Amino acid sequence: MRFIAAAFVIIGHCQHVMLDPPFKIKTYSPWAEKLAGFGVDFFFVLSGFLISYFLIKELYSSNSINIKRFYFRRILRLWPLYFLSGITGLVTAGPILNWVGILNQTPDIGAKISNFLYLFFFAINFQTLLGQMNDYSSAIVGHFWSLAVEEQFYLIWAPLLLVFRKHLYLMLFLVCAGGYTTTIHQPDVFTNWFHENAPLSPVFFTTNRFFHFGLGAFIALLVEKKLLSELPAFVSITLQVAFILPALNYLFGHHFYPIAPERIVNGLISAGLILMAIARHSIFPFEIAWLKYLGKISFGIYIFHMFSIRICFKLLADSGLHPERFEFHLLFPLVSAIIAVTLASASYELIEKRFLAMKERYK
Repeated sequence: MRFIAAAFVIIGHCQHVMLDPPFKIKTYSPWAEKLAGFGVDFFFVLSGFLISYFLIKELYSSNSINIKRFYFRRILRLWPLYFLSGITGLVTAGPILNWVGILNQTPDIGAKISNFLYLFFFAINFQTLLGQMNDYSSAIVGHFWSLAVEEQFYLIWAPLLLVFRKHLYLMLFLVCAGGYTTTIHQPDVFTNWFHENAPLSPVFFTTNRFFHFGLGAFIALLVEKKLLSELPAFVSITLQVAFILPALNYLFGHHFYPIAPERIVNGLISAGLILMAIARHSIFPFEIAWLKYLGKISFGIYIFHMFSIRICFKLLADSGLHPERFEFHLLFPLVSAIIAVTLASASYELIEKRFLAMKERYK
């Protein structure tokens, strides 16, 4: 499922690149323009589910959570590739962006230092909100905003679960309700804070995503409590079909939605897909070896996907294919995904595995 989310992000961002000047081609519209946002929201709900499941399991088995060990596990999983790719990307941004032809203006020394500070403090989302992005940060680490939001979530989530361990249902309800409220009303609430950037806050502001994290955590709680009863095969399959048909129409249909309700619906559909995945009679064959491997390296796919998209665009254009040709439209997301998977697989086998092995000490 994580790979499916990553694939949606790649397709959506390929469309966004095609919409940039000078081409402004809506190649995969209208559905592709929605997939990047949905893929990120899907990641957030999945994170809420997976992280919360293991924390809740630990909480119920020992009546406590070893927060220090939780932090170390998250650090070993995310920080090595995050910092290696982010620092390397910002250091080499000039020649890379010149080569692909998208560098409009080289940032001054203050902006370059600012890029590193926002990266180091997992605050790329606030760099966007405050209007501090520049050519280096937006092109190289702009998509790291979602990783910053996840790190901010991890920082408070384990302590929250521990403090409210006797009132988890109430706490998760309040988290979802609070996230829902900020998603719907955030532009008005933060207008005085972010001025002209306020319309962007529903996408990048951390509290907006609490609805998604909380929704995933609520499913995790239901699973751990064994409250998701097994349905007869016919009933389960019927419910899944009844859900997936309108969900597919929402994702791939010719519809556009206001940004705030769209994030809410994205979260609900993501929750539905998770419920389908864990259903005993799931209509989707998620347990496939190669798909599971791609899910395992999905973090690297997300890290490298924007670089891969830019490289692919350059290679296809240099090969003589014009962006308005059908062959370009077909190859662009496919080759971008192949490049991203190749880079992610290499980073997983050569770098991430070493740190993941160390996680065993902190289980």
